[in-house]
Amino acid sequence: MADLTVRFGPFTCIAGLNAAGKSNLFDAIRFLHLLTQKPIMEAVGALRDLKGRAPAPDELFKRFGEFVAKEMRFTVDLVVDRNVEDEFGVKAEAAISTLRYEVAFRMSRRESGILELAHEELQPVPLGKAKLLLGFPTSPDFRASVATGRRTKSLISTSEQSDESGEEPSPVITVHQEGHGGRKLPAPKSTRTAAGGLASSDFPTILAVNREMANWKSMLLEPTAMRSPSLYSDPRDLDARGANLPNTIYRLEKPSTPENVERTAGKIGAALANRLSRLVEDVVDVRVSEDEKFETRTLQVKG
Repeated sequence: MADLTVRFGPFTCIAGLNAAGKSNLFDAIRFLHLLTQKPIMEAVGALRDLKGRAPAPDELFKRFGEFVAKEMRFTVDLVVDRNVEDEFGVKAEAAISTLRYEVAFRMSRRESGILELAHEELQPVPLGKAKLLLGFPTSPDFRASVATGRRTKSLISTSEQSDESGEEPSPVITVHQEGHGGRKLPAPKSTRTAAGGLASSDFPTILAVNREMANWKSMLLEPTAMRSPSLYSDPRDLDARGANLPNTIYRLEKPSTPENVERTAGKIGAALANRLSRLVEDVVDVRVSEDEKFETRTLQVKG
């Protein structure tokens, strides 16, 4: 895919012919998500773990005939929650909620088969431009509620610097201060992005960006996984394939407090049945059946 821009709204449906590039778009979203949790090369290895063989790093670059791109670059406009908490439970507040994050990679010039960081940038987006950032129609009150804070200077920037050996310039990433001294990182030697490795209360806006992208989920639903029963011990959230569906619906049906018994009992299944009946006319009920002997839950649809 070349120079693709997608503006996501509250609900965005991606459709197209085979080989149109749908998977590439989801791979880009998943890659940015993985970089918030893993080193760069581990993120590459996990990129297509749901589809089989993990790609070699050089397979990720755009190709047209004999042409192979030297760099791949991602730019993301973000609206983040400014109130964040790091892994140690320390709370912090990001400087601004509207941001543009950009990161680029290239094949290493020092080591074969290694993807290296070539550029990283985090810039505040002025609140006056927040309407363009959202990408869908909004009211002034809504924009005022999500576009908050103030920051005019860069939070992460990249410059080219030569070392003492006189070799060609190499990118150096500067993480600018937020109430204290910043940091400089030699990009080609870094195993992580700044947004992935410096997510702490010391850099609250970077932490907010990290938390936002860490919450992204891309789902490649597989019918076999969705039909499979759930063990009692299985997670109660859908994974990227759609597995754990019985446990997920069971969790939604089960009241969280005694006061919610009447509000939730049977209503999730009824709501799902109503939706399904628009596609399959004779659906009248959706329920989760339990087998206590084998400690499994199965999703059943009644026609």
